[in-house]
Amino acid sequence: MPEPTSVNTGGGLYVAGSLTANHVVGRDQTNIGTGPDVDAAELARRLVAAHRRIDNLGDEELDKDELREAVRRIEREAGRGEQADTKKIATWLRTLGGLVPDVAKIVAAALANPIAGVAAAVQVTASRMAAALDDAKR
Repeated sequence: MPEPTSVNTGGGLYVAGSLTANHVVGRDQTNIGTGPDVDAAELARRLVAAHRRIDNLGDEELDKDELREAVRRIEREAGRGEQADTKKIATWLRTLGGLVPDVAKIVAAALANPIAGVAAAVQVTASRMAAALDDAKR
């Protein structure tokens, strides 16, 4: 059977032969949760300590699910790479710091570490917030 002379994929991908690739995008590619340079797995590993600390909180009047969600919100926003909203991250870290300062410090340290691969603006924001948390402790 002869090959067609025209193919309408509606924006999809047509390959008339073999293809070897890591990513094939036939139309629009949307990456949710990570910016171009963010190492999502590394960032998640660095935030495990924050989740463990939340799990180990006593029977205080704190909603552990809300605290975990705050950490996840910060992680998701930082994962947006250069598009991350540092004002949101600072606000969430400040709020978390008011409730459980040690958890906020863990999160700030994770974000400030270049190994996590978050945007430079996020690293600076996290460093400033960590310093503010230290100052508040004094």
